[in-house]
Parts: sequence; C-alpha cells; structure tokens
Amino acid sequence: MKLMRNLLSLILLISVFSCSALAIEELPMIEASAYIAVETESNSVLFEHNADEQLYPASVTKLLTALVAVEHLNPDDVLTVAQEDVDGLYEQGSSVFLRNGEEVTFDNMLKYLLVASGNDAANTIARSVAGSPQAFADLMNQKALELGCTGTEFTNPTGLPDDNHKTTARDIYLIAMEVLKNPLLAEICSTAKLTFPATNLHDETTFYSTNHLISTYKDDRYFYDGATGMKTGWTGAAGMCLVATAERNDLSIMTVVLGAPKRDDGSQGSFTETTKLLDYCFNNYKKDIFIPATEPICDVTINLAKKDEANLTLTLAEDYYDILAKDTTREELSIVPLTDAEITAPISKGDVLGTASITYDGEIRATIDLIAANDVERSQTAYIFSQIKAFFSSLAFKIIIGVLIALIVILLVIRTINVRRKRRRRGGRYRR
Repeated sequence: MKLMRNLLSLILLISVFSCSALAIEELPMIEASAYIAVETESNSVLFEHNADEQLYPASVTKLLTALVAVEHLNPDDVLTVAQEDVDGLYEQGSSVFLRNGEEVTFDNMLKYLLVASGNDAANTIARSVAGSPQAFADLMNQKALELGCTGTEFTNPTGLPDDNHKTTARDIYLIAMEVLKNPLLAEICSTAKLTFPATNLHDETTFYSTNHLISTYKDDRYFYDGATGMKTGWTGAAGMCLVATAERNDLSIMTVVLGAPKRDDGSQGSFTETTKLLDYCFNNYKKDIFIPATEPICDVTINLAKKDEANLTLTLAEDYYDILAKDTTREELSIVPLTDAEITAPISKGDVLGTASITYDGEIRATIDLIAANDVERSQTAYIFSQIKAFFSSLAFKIIIGVLIALIVILLVIRTINVRRKRRRRGGRYRR
C-alpha cells in the first residue's frame, strides 16, 4: 500500500512538472542567418538572433532607397528613364521592364520600387536624385547613420550582389520603422495589387506584390491573416529576406528575416520562417496594463503638513503598458521608487515628486514619474515655526549676532580704556 502511494505521488509530481513545461512555449527552430521581432507601437524588441551580424539584404535595400528618395523628390515629379538605368537588369534580379525615355511620375516609380521590386525603378530614382547609383548610395549610408544604424554599408540602391553591400537585421528594423512613419511609403508597402496608368511607352499595367503574406498572386501558400506589409528580397548570396508587419490582438509586430533558405521543394524560407515568428509573437505575448495609474506605489512623509495629512501616497503618472509573455503576472514586476529627499507642503494632486523604475526579469522596462495622489495643505503653525527656525539658522542671523558680539566687545574695550584713563587722572592729582 505504501509503495502504491509513493508511486502515485511520483506520477503526480511528474505530471505537474510536465504541465509546467508545456505551459511555456519554446521558440521553434528558425532557418535563417539572422532575425529580430519587435512590437512596433512600444518599440520593444521581443527576441532576436544574430541581429547585429552583417549580411547581404538583397532587395530589402529598397526600403532605404525609398526613404532617401522622398526627401529629394515630390510625388508628382516626372522621372525619365535613361538607358543606363536598365542596362543589364533584365538578365539579373527583378525588373518592371522600364524603357529608355519612358516618363513615370515619382509616386508611381515608388510603387514600381516597393510593390514590384523593380531594380530599374531603383536606378532611375537614384540617378534622378544624385546623378548616379553610386552617389545615391552615399546618401543612403548617411541616412542610415542618422537613423542609428551601426552595421550598414550600401553600394547601390537595388540590393544586387556586391561584397561590400551589407547590413544587419537590427539596422533593417530601424530603417523599416522610419519608413512606416511616412504615410505614402507605408501605404505602398501594404499594397497587394496595383494598376499603373499608361505611360508614353507602356500601356496600362497591373503588378502584384512580391510579398506573399499579403498577396496570393502566383502563390497562395503563405497568405497570413493580419499581415500588413512590407518588403521582400532574394539573391543567391543573400538568401531569402523579408521584412514583415502584422497586427492581431492589439499587437503590432514587425519581423526581419535575413538569409532564409529557398528550398528544393520550391518552398520559400522567408515566408515560412516569418510565419513561425509571427505566430510565436501572437501566441505568447500580450499587450496589457500591468500596473494601473491608480495603484499606490509608496507613501512619503510631507514636511509642514497638517497632522492628519503628513503621509502622502504616490502613484504612477500614467498606466504602465508593456508587451510581455502572456502568463506574466503583476507579482513578477518589481518597482523601485526614488523620491525627493525633502518634500514640503503645500502639495497639489498630480505634482511630480519622484520616479519609479519598473523591472521585469532583471531588466528595467520603464521609468515613470511618481505623482501625488491628492492635495496636501500646509500647516500655518508649523510654517511659522519653521520660518523662525530657519531665520535663527540663517547666515543673516549669524552675521547679525556676529556684529552684535563685535559691537559689545568694542564697547567693552572702549569702556575698559576709559576706566583706566580715569584712574590714571585720579592718581596724578594725589601725587601733586
């Protein structure tokens, strides 16, 4: 009987540990050289792998091409294609088959660039802005530095293979976030299908996005519910690359995948691995108010307050939102308040009296102002006594006392001198 009870206890213990293990979902194996996943509203990096390793980005490069171009050209500017913009492109990479002398407005050229991933569009834009693709690449590198990129060095606007044309997953995330701030570029990057008006050399043309997360044209295996953009890339040297954005359950996620495989069975690793990353984010993270602004954080003693108001409760100046694992509880967060050394009445509700550092798993996630939860009136009696005490402790009072003491000493000295003189005079009379 005792053996049976021990066996049952062991089975129960194993079951508990098994359930605990199953409750924590591990990130699946991701077939890519580097990746990063970010919640875009809070700019919170959820996880990453080799995010600072320099790699070839292929046509993901064109996000920065577009970002630089919009700083120099207007949407209705007409760009004219030159022969040098298209030479040699039909044999390598993607092209929208622009022709020498073709006239296209800049906003449509951006669509050729970001939706259809046209290398000829990239070259035309680069030459129109800077005179040559090489000079335009210098502008791209300057912009990358402005955005805080530390591992980006581009040599062309297309992303076609070049040993010195490299970036990192983290840098691409920074570039893509800047692209999303531009309404025109953000809209183009989210477009699955575009019909372009006729030009002087082409009839009306329809193009579909190369991003199969949002476009089912040619391949419907990768369509992702909630996907909103952004940009694909592929070369033999770079592998399959993809920047993707998606929204579900109040979460806005961006992933960057570099160096994913193009498999023998025809499946495209950029989409399969991005799907894994997005699914993991939506299944395992939540956006929530973990600490409401109404929650008391700490109490402080207020100088010169009325007796019944000497203790004041401080709260956060705003709700603490965060993106954390779905099973995270309030108890797993720690708060370290830092308040002013001396806090004196009167205090108004909402006055900032310190800060609170919020920590999760050893990492400071946020620092938020601490504010007064209510008003605190000043005690007039305490205030008067404090003023008197302050006066007697002040430098002015010490100077006055010093002067008075000095005057008294001087008077005493003068009196002593006068007394001695009188004695001498009296002594002189008696000697006569």
